[in-house]
Amino acid sequence: MGPNVEIKIDWGFSEDIKDGMVTPEYTVLFINKDKKNVSRIYMLIQEDGTFLVNDEKRGKF
Repeated sequence: MGPNVEIKIDWGFSEDIKDGMVTPEYTVLFINKDKKNVSRIYMLIQEDGTFLVNDEKRGKF
């Protein structure tokens, strides 16, 4: 994949995430040609609906 690639993550319904019925977190790892991690994006939706990316608040559901 090259630059400007869009990746869709379907988390499902926000209420299902808040209720713990589906995973509230995803980690996206970027690796180089030697399969070594070069970057990471960690996304989490807390029980109250707060959305965090790399531990920074990005909004609320």
